[in-house]
Amino acid sequence: SFDIVDTNSYILTINPPEQLLPRVEKGQKALVSIDAVKGDAFEATVRRINPAVDPATGTVKVTLDFRKDIMSQLREAAFARVRLVMDTRENALLVPKDAVIEENARKYLFVVGPEEQASPEGSESADTAANTMIATRVEVKTGLEDNAKVEIIEGIDENSPIVTVGQQTLKSGSEVKLTTTQEELLAKAGLSAEEALAAAEAERARGAKNVDRRTGL
Repeated sequence: SFDIVDTNSYILTINPPEQLLPRVEKGQKALVSIDAVKGDAFEATVRRINPAVDPATGTVKVTLDFRKDIMSQLREAAFARVRLVMDTRENALLVPKDAVIEENARKYLFVVGPEEQASPEGSESADTAANTMIATRVEVKTGLEDNAKVEIIEGIDENSPIVTVGQQTLKSGSEVKLTTTQEELLAKAGLSAEEALAAAEAERARGAKNVDRRTGL
């Protein structure tokens, strides 16, 4: 026996809790990830909302439609994960969700900036002070969020450098150093940037000589 499937008739039904019913409306967008299909999430649209609430589960049946041009990529009875787009905001300030610290129902970020301290007149420590960076814990207000990002409504602006790794062990006022992955690897190898460049050029020169010998030039 076999089944005949009309790939142009695929729909998707979801069952959100009744508490979300006031925020779901016909024509609303959703992002659908399907385990059997590799790649980015597909866009779907709410076609129908069943007005009745299932008394056994407290959920509402919602039917989603896919765009016609992606129907051929879908799979019958495949498992799908759905994210309903409840709201959209333009030019939102987003930070990694893991960078936000929650404490006593408040949310914080660590912002990095130069140390502000007065140097005695004539002292040579002014340049050193200017190069010292301090991590300061700043309370923020958040808005919309997804699995990876969170919107910052108040507390920092787009020019504020923040700590995204290791902030759980930081204290406000701790000295930090701005660096890159390459600089840290060089430091662990005991090389300066100039020494690493010279070593790379020497290795490249040795490689060129080996090529010459192999080709008989």
